[in-house]
Amino acid sequence: MNKVTKIGLTALCGSLVSVTAANAGAITVAGGAGVTWTTEEASVDGNPLGMKSNLTFGASGEMDNGNTWSAAMYNGDAQTLTSSNIKLTMGGMGSIEADFGAGGVGIDALDDKMPNAYEEPWDSGAGAGFSTVSGVHGSGTLQYSLPADILGAGSTIKIAYSPRVDGGGLQADKGNSGLVSAKGSGTDVVVTMAPIEGLSVFAGYSDVEGQVGNKAGDTTSTAYGATFAVGGITVGAQTSRASYVEGSNTSGATNYYDNVAYAVSFAVNDNLTLSYGAHDSDRKLIGHNNATVEMETASMQISYNMGGATLAIAHTEVDNSAYSAGTSADANIIALNLVF
Repeated sequence: MNKVTKIGLTALCGSLVSVTAANAGAITVAGGAGVTWTTEEASVDGNPLGMKSNLTFGASGEMDNGNTWSAAMYNGDAQTLTSSNIKLTMGGMGSIEADFGAGGVGIDALDDKMPNAYEEPWDSGAGAGFSTVSGVHGSGTLQYSLPADILGAGSTIKIAYSPRVDGGGLQADKGNSGLVSAKGSGTDVVVTMAPIEGLSVFAGYSDVEGQVGNKAGDTTSTAYGATFAVGGITVGAQTSRASYVEGSNTSGATNYYDNVAYAVSFAVNDNLTLSYGAHDSDRKLIGHNNATVEMETASMQISYNMGGATLAIAHTEVDNSAYSAGTSADANIIALNLVF
């Protein structure tokens, strides 16, 4: 009996090897590195030099039925695995993706879609504490993309679902994230359209159940806006809100964040880009005596692309930083980013 089992397993392994060899996917490696010089007023003194690096290992292939698949593993600084995803594209049936912290799924893709030369205003050195919409972002998530242009006008529709919104990112094989602070399930829906040349409109909705165990409030998020490009100029405006609508009525707790963003960028030529952008965020606390605090962030940026290298300069100003009334922060960044 054991001999028969071994013979069968040997034959099976041999066939699997041949199938793998016949349908082996392509493997790619890409990455980047960058160095920054950051000066910030009202900041802790320290060395202004910073550096980041990353590598992305990718793979892709085609199945017998013509469907295609892709996988990516992202390594951040110190070559630590930070996130990963697997995507199956099914032709006229759309695609499905399993995402583990890579981002860009659900309403997180709409947190700030405004044009910029370098980074979002709140991520340009002086926007610490800024809160925007995230939905199921960072959790183990399944996202289904309906077939392209299903509604016409260049439409895309994506539905993302996480059985436990925990922000854990990297779930273990046959395991779970195990984060005690995990919330319940969450569902995001995002729609984008391009009804005329140069115009892109987008909208998203997210509903995340409250924290398991202590009945913390559910989170409902919305985002919508548009960008319009003509020649080298792109303008855009959007609004978003994250509301903690049920379960927690503690005075002083956050009731909602209400955000408004607008920006304009100008591609002078294929190499040089200028931009100005602002992103303002109101934080409303529970309780009629708790005033709204508005955090205002604005950034002027310039970037120059030299093929595999990009030099960027940004000046960013923040009022009421970290939603603390009367505080401010100004930052200047010089960044050199390399792509390989």
